[in-house]
Amino acid sequence: MQLFTSQYQLAATHSRAQAPGQRLTHLSHLPAHKVPGLTLSRDECRQRAASVGPATRQAVEQLLAHRPEDRLRSAGRVLGLAAHFSPQRLEAACARALRFDEVSYPTLKRILQQGLEAHSLSTSPAPVPATMFVRSAAELLGPLVGGELWN
Repeated sequence: MQLFTSQYQLAATHSRAQAPGQRLTHLSHLPAHKVPGLTLSRDECRQRAASVGPATRQAVEQLLAHRPEDRLRSAGRVLGLAAHFSPQRLEAACARALRFDEVSYPTLKRILQQGLEAHSLSTSPAPVPATMFVRSAAELLGPLVGGELWN
C-alpha cells in the first residue's frame, strides 16, 4: 500500500495486512512520546523493576500477574514514575503500597505526590479475632428470654 501527500508525492509504503484486525505500524511515523508505550514488553518491565528494587519488582509482578485484565500499560506507567520522582522514592512508595496491599498506578502516584513514602508506618496491634456475636442472646433478646434490655 502506498500513501501520498495532497501534492501526490509518495510519503510511505506499507505492507498489506494479511489478516483482519492485523496492524502494521511503522514506529518512525509515530510521535516520539508514543513509541515507548507500543514497544513495552513484560520482560522489559520486569528488568526495569528489578533495577529499581525488590518492592518495585514485587509491585510490577502483581500488576503483570493480574488477570483477566492486562495491566502491562499500568506497570509501564508505574516504572515511569521513577523518572518524575526518583527510583529511591518509587521503591519506598511500592513498599508502602505493598504493606497495604493496594498496588495500582493511581495509588503509587498519590503516595509520591503527597510524600507519604517518607512517613514511617506505625506498627499496629494485632487485630482482635472476630467472633460471631458481640453480645449474648440474653442481652439482645432481653425480655423475650427473661432478661433485661441491654440499652
